[in-house]
Amino acid sequence: MYAPGNKVNQFKEFLKYRRDPIGFFKENIQRYGELVHLKLMGKNIFIIAHPEDAEYVLQKNAKNYIKGRSTKKTSEILGDGLITSDGANWRKQNQMIRKSFSVKNIRALAPTFAKHADVFSDNLKDQSIINMHEYLHKLSLEIVMDSLFNLDIKDFNSEIHQDITNFLEHIIVITRSIIRTPEFIPTEYNKKIKKSKKNINTFIENIIESRKQLIQTGANIPTDLLSFLINKENIGGMSDKQLRDEIVTLFMAGHETIANTISWTFIELCNNPSYFKSLQELAHEVFKNNEINLEILEGDNLARSIINESMRIHPTVWVFTREAIDDDSLRGFKVPKGSMMVLAPYFTHRAKNLWEQPDQFMPERFSNIKNINSEHKGIKFYPFGYGPRMCIGNHMALIEAQIILLKFCINHRFTIENKEELKENPGFTLSPLNNYMMKVHSLK
Repeated sequence: MYAPGNKVNQFKEFLKYRRDPIGFFKENIQRYGELVHLKLMGKNIFIIAHPEDAEYVLQKNAKNYIKGRSTKKTSEILGDGLITSDGANWRKQNQMIRKSFSVKNIRALAPTFAKHADVFSDNLKDQSIINMHEYLHKLSLEIVMDSLFNLDIKDFNSEIHQDITNFLEHIIVITRSIIRTPEFIPTEYNKKIKKSKKNINTFIENIIESRKQLIQTGANIPTDLLSFLINKENIGGMSDKQLRDEIVTLFMAGHETIANTISWTFIELCNNPSYFKSLQELAHEVFKNNEINLEILEGDNLARSIINESMRIHPTVWVFTREAIDDDSLRGFKVPKGSMMVLAPYFTHRAKNLWEQPDQFMPERFSNIKNINSEHKGIKFYPFGYGPRMCIGNHMALIEAQIILLKFCINHRFTIENKEELKENPGFTLSPLNNYMMKVHSLK
């Protein structure tokens, strides 16, 4: 027996998905439940919002569920990096890269995060109105350039900014299109994407080659992720293409997800301004004597709870996919080989049967709780994925996000200008479409 769901009008349903992805998923989950079976364009599609089903696919039987066909489309942009690879290739890459994200290495990068956040916070003028989303994207780009490559983005022309934007937009195009113009046909769009891909790959290849030469000569090596990744142990373990693909993945994913996470966080704080004072007090404690108290940031604190609650309501990776490589079943429902499993944390994170007042911003729900998933069977909170393929940069992301949040709040609070009903953009990551124009209020 298959799970309930619409198995007719396939083309019509696909068009509904393209027009409004969040609305499409919401309508199906409300109508059929937390496990939905659809037939779209001849393919078996399962929408998974049930916490036990998510745990089963991502951990308990993860060996049967690979990144698969939809991720192969993303690999056109990101290459065969850790996000898009499978099997033995993924296991080898994961083993080499994971140690680069050790607690020790992330601690070494914390001053880099703080340095850039300080500059952007100091540039905020009292009573000025800023596009917070755009401002945070610029900050996160500076941080990823410095923490990955020990480079200043200001040393490069604005073309690299546009290339990144083109990449992210193209991911949406290739994952939602039924029919695309083949890349070999020289349309203006194809030429633009080809040029951006070449620019970014060349940019990163040149940086990698320069760093390899430094390492081989024993010169003074910068403290950044590239150095952690291209250490003497790994330098022959990955081909130049593999190394480039991993850096492209870290570069693109790290820049986009942090900016969106903090953007959502400030939107929620503006709607719940009572937290600003407590954040200011915490910031003074964390950055006392111009140092960074990492013990506080690595433990249970208000900033971490606020970011977790922001990721609960607005997970930047709002859906992601796996593909079944063999026949299986979920709670008695058939899952045929080749089925596309669409994990939907956006909806699991908001389920009324799993969360008290799920539509309310309540950071306290994450306070004094070591593992919020222990409260129920399965996983009800997984903003970084789960199981063996959980995001290896989750610790880095949480430290960076807390530092940015606290640096901005140590001397400022914010209000939304011309507040509207919130609109979301479910692209490569979930980003806000409005309510990001904010007025700065200095607390000095």
